[in-house]
Amino acid sequence: MTMSKAAFTGLLCSFLAAGAAGQISFVSNDNYTGDWLDDNSWAPQNPSHPTSSSADAIAINGYITRQGDLTVNNANPVITVVDTLIITGNAILGSGARLNVPANGLLIVTGDLTTQGAFNLGNSGRVVVGGNVSVTNGSITNNQDFYVFGSTSTSGGGGIDGCFPWVACDPAANLGDENDLRTNDPSLRTFLETLNVLPVELIFFEASTEKETIALKWATASELNNDYFEIQRSGNGIDFEKIGMVEGNGTIHLTIHYSFEDRSPLNGVNYYRLKQHDFDGAFEYSHIVRDFFDIRQAELKVYPNPARENLQISLDDRFINTTVQLKLYDSKGMVAMEREFVPSSSMSMIGLENVKVPGIYVLHVRNGRFEEFGQVAVAR
Repeated sequence: MTMSKAAFTGLLCSFLAAGAAGQISFVSNDNYTGDWLDDNSWAPQNPSHPTSSSADAIAINGYITRQGDLTVNNANPVITVVDTLIITGNAILGSGARLNVPANGLLIVTGDLTTQGAFNLGNSGRVVVGGNVSVTNGSITNNQDFYVFGSTSTSGGGGIDGCFPWVACDPAANLGDENDLRTNDPSLRTFLETLNVLPVELIFFEASTEKETIALKWATASELNNDYFEIQRSGNGIDFEKIGMVEGNGTIHLTIHYSFEDRSPLNGVNYYRLKQHDFDGAFEYSHIVRDFFDIRQAELKVYPNPARENLQISLDDRFINTTVQLKLYDSKGMVAMEREFVPSSSMSMIGLENVKVPGIYVLHVRNGRFEEFGQVAVAR
């Protein structure tokens, strides 16, 4: 059963009246829009920052914004977001406090959310975190909509929905990302844009292997105070490091295309993400893309060369028993021949009957994950 804000406030006041001496309850005014540190937003006063050590309960009944980080330490309040709480910074939640987001409640954290101590967060409403979620100790229990745009991790004694560091499970399994939010709750996604929580509207972000490098490409539909993009890479999809930087375009309402080359990719799977920085120090992460790089890449071997009627191609085991697309390009970059085949051995015979004009051609083979290039002269 969903409790109304009026009923909740009455219950909270009754509870506080029976509470221990010296403990204070902070209740934001119903249907009131204001700042966390503004006394006019609360009864009897604001909870301060860091949260007052005498805080016993904090109820968000209106639309409250905390400008900058919100830190809960040296206190054990029960924080209940009945309406809306927006933190335009990081949320550092420690001690033995509890944070509840009941049905119809909305919590937005534009930076990172970190739980320490024995802090517990329970969600039956909606939670959006623009940065990373790190549960060092304590726990998060999610029963509804919880979206994280950055990474999600647990350490120490921290857990998310029963996923602790000593349990073989993914702590982000029951949480959504920015793409999920766009699909599941487009109105909330639009609302975040009006808050300038999403300073850059990313159209696409992709990675592709190009000979000895991995090329990253992305585009934005609009930008607000975009200082620069930090390009990050990981070998496991969890631990990322900075490998480069591309300058942004400040504030602009045009489509802008960007690119970056990873000239020293890892052998195997490479994971990439963008960390977009604002001029004021705020940031957000893109979704993660990945591509496979094989250090064994070499020029494709063809026989004979020059070739006349037939061409033999030497393929390694990456292409055997896979569907291979072959293209032959002339000196003008036009496709002179195109064929698809499934090689069962390392040597494949290709007929050149459709190639009418003698000359030097570029040969390109790929199977979706791997590709190789070669050069062949065709004589007539």
